[in-house]
This record gives sequence, C-alpha cells and structure tokens, in this order.
Amino acid sequence: DQLKPGFPGSTGPFIRIHFLRKKLSLAKGLLMKCERGSRLLEHFMNGDRNRGVTKSHLFQGGDLLKMYSLRDLVHAMDGRLKKWLEKAMNAIKAHVDNCEYCQGRGAVCGICNREQLEHLIFPYDIERTTRCLGCLGHFHRKCLHEKQCPRCTAVEGE
Repeated sequence: DQLKPGFPGSTGPFIRIHFLRKKLSLAKGLLMKCERGSRLLEHFMNGDRNRGVTKSHLFQGGDLLKMYSLRDLVHAMDGRLKKWLEKAMNAIKAHVDNCEYCQGRGAVCGICNREQLEHLIFPYDIERTTRCLGCLGHFHRKCLHEKQCPRCTAVEGE
C-alpha cells in the first residue's frame, strides 16, 4: 500500500505518518477483540472528545489511510501528529507484550516455528514480517527470504 507520487502526503513527514497509520489500522483488529485492548484503543481514538476532536479516522485502513483532517495536516507539518501516532503505537505494543489474550492471537512463523513472544507475528509487525503472495500466509521476512513458503511448496508437491 504505497503512497502515489501525486498524493500530497508522498513526501516529507507524511511517509512516516502513513506507515504508522497503516500499522495502527492493522493493530485495531487485534485490540478490538480484547477487553483491555479495546479500552486502550478507545482512549486513543476518542482523543480530546471534550473539545470535539476525535482521532478514530487515523485508525482506518484502505483508502481511508489517505484521509486527513485540516488539524492533522497542521500537526503533521509541526511534528505533533507523528509524535502522537508513535505514542499510540508504543502503547499498543506495550499492551500486547503484557496481555496473555493478545499474545495468544499472535501467529507462529511457518518456517522457523519459534513460539517465543519476540518471534510471534502480529498484524502490525509490517517491518519484520511479510505475506506469501501465493497463499497469503504470514512469515518473518528473513525466513521467507531464505526459504520457500512451506504451504505453497506442499501444495505444489501434491
């Protein structure tokens, strides 16, 4: 989901902001299924509701990743939006690292099969994971780079 060159946010601070928004949109599905995680998500999505400011649009995926309020654009240019997105993502990671329910929803790489927390695959782990284009399975980038997808290889062998 790359930014198009004609999209105003394809340069400067928007590249990192877009990346963080993508991660947050992927983390949203995981947190919504956890009681404590959904409260954390609600905290960040409702933002400063007393002043009529919500940030739920920043957690939307797909084409809505390109939607920004005027306030977002101003805050993107002065660095506040990136800082807020990083704070939200760090809080989500901390929650997952300390929540047995969320950890239980992590996937094990089908190549290395490591089950330790630091090796579990979560939807928002887009820096270190990838999907096989054949079967859409999730794997560590390094593992899939070094070996072929075991699912696709098994199907080809049948």
